[in-house]
Formats: sequence, C-alpha cells, structure tokens
Amino acid sequence: SGERLTVGCLDALPLPLPPLLDGSGCVALRCPVVAWPDATEQLHESDDLGAAAPELRRRFPGVDFRRLPLGREAWWYSSSELPESRDADASRRCWEQEDYDEPDDVFRERVARLINDLNRVATGLQHVAVFAHCWTLEEIWRSRFGRPRRFSNAEVAVVEILPSGEWQWLQA
Repeated sequence: SGERLTVGCLDALPLPLPPLLDGSGCVALRCPVVAWPDATEQLHESDDLGAAAPELRRRFPGVDFRRLPLGREAWWYSSSELPESRDADASRRCWEQEDYDEPDDVFRERVARLINDLNRVATGLQHVAVFAHCWTLEEIWRSRFGRPRRFSNAEVAVVEILPSGEWQWLQA
C-alpha cells in the first residue's frame, strides 16, 4: 500500500505565488501565505483531519506555519475524552474507531476567534485571502452577515472589512 497524502486547501493553491515587482524593481511577494489553525473544517468526517505540521512544512516550504505546533500534535479538533486524538498521526485511527465530531459550540467559538484575527490582520494589510473548507466559510458568513450562504467549490467572495470592523460584501 502506498503513502496516503492528505489533500487540502494548500494543494489547490498555486504555490509559490508568482512574485510582483515593487516600485524599485525588486521582487516582492504578493502577500504572505499563512496557515491558520482556526480556519480548519469542522470535524465530522475523516477527511476533515489534517496532516502533521512537520509534513506540511516539508511539502509547502513557502507557507508560514508558525501558528501550528512544532511537533506532531493535532492542530485540528481533538476530543478531551480521547487523549490519543491529540496526536496527528493517531487521530485518524482514533476517529475511525470512535467516530467523534467537533461540537457545534466549539466550532462557533473557533470561527469567532478566526474572525477576530481577520479583523485585526486586515487593518494592517491591503488584501487578505482566506482559503478554507465550506463549513468554515459558511460559519464566517453566517456570523458576519447574519444569514446562511452556500459556497461552491473554488468560489471567490470579496469582502471589505471597514475601519469600523463591519464587513461589506463587494458583489460583482
């Protein structure tokens, strides 16, 4: 049997991003690519489990993984009742045996932290792109716009975060 590679958002992102020339003719990155653990999918299925941070660092050297653990700890939801679920390598086997889900209240709290972080980060940058799975994007949308939204695969929704912290959808 071959090695099972986890396919996720980073696999769909064209890395490294093509550089731009800054005003002085020097190469500048378009924007940093940062892995944010709070942007992970709500754990319901085994494909919602990620890869260990050292593996991601090896596969995607152009991504900033500072927010992920240095070791092989799970950086996605793990059950406090199942200590083995805290290990990135054992969590898939643990999930297959125990079939646990991330509780909705834990998921909503995590997405609220992500939204607060995005508000903070957006004040210092001109553009922020969020690549995430549908349930996470849908919860962000529900939280910020007060209504549900179903995202299609690879859909882009452009939102402006105003200085007041209000989010405004810029429809095409």
